[in-house]
Amino acid sequence: MIRTMLANGAVEAEKIMKMAEEQGISLRTLKRAKSELGVNSVKRNDKWYWEMPIETGFTDYDEGCQECQTPLALLNEGAM
Repeated sequence: MIRTMLANGAVEAEKIMKMAEEQGISLRTLKRAKSELGVNSVKRNDKWYWEMPIETGFTDYDEGCQECQTPLALLNEGAM
């Protein structure tokens, strides 16, 4: 349900919660699914929205350039 709703961009959190309630999905289950999918909460114009995380293709920034978020492996390859 969450992936489908957020497929085209951010959706107001209240709308998602209302739809989940209408489908018999508990708030706890909805929040667990949100967490497992890595959905972000963002506040815009005094309203909360949920959005899917941006896909970067990188999974680990622990090593490398923190400022530009380039993994160490790419820096070593001369990609910069």
